[in-house]
Amino acid sequence: MKRFFPILIAIATAASVMILVLGGCNVSTAGLSNVKLCEKLDGDACSSDMSTLSKEASTFFVTANLDNAPAGTKIKIDWRYLSGELGNQPQDIDSASFTSEEDSNVITGSLERATATWPKGEYEVVLKIQTDNADPVSKTFSVK
Repeated sequence: MKRFFPILIAIATAASVMILVLGGCNVSTAGLSNVKLCEKLDGDACSSDMSTLSKEASTFFVTANLDNAPAGTKIKIDWRYLSGELGNQPQDIDSASFTSEEDSNVITGSLERATATWPKGEYEVVLKIQTDNADPVSKTFSVK
């Protein structure tokens, strides 16, 4: 009995530490797939993926499937200018956060033109599920 008690204490301590460590993590099995860029939506999604968008387009759209995610999953979308007419200094353009709804597994983000035309160059959009174990999904595209 004397040998059993220290082992029981060690197991209980290890279990308590694991609960504290894992309880502070925000992990999920959610993922993003079928990420597409376009200038016009077909319903609530891009029908095809465009790697080059027009400088005259009024809006850029990004859509993705949200897989294995419960309602209330938070997703962040960041738009960045990387290089081109405005120089080679990357610039953050816009950022938006969304919360998934129960009946939809499609995420749609948009970026509206603020000037007469988009500056020609290279851009990036980054989608990230707001959990500790999710890797961001990045797509680069050109504007011509």
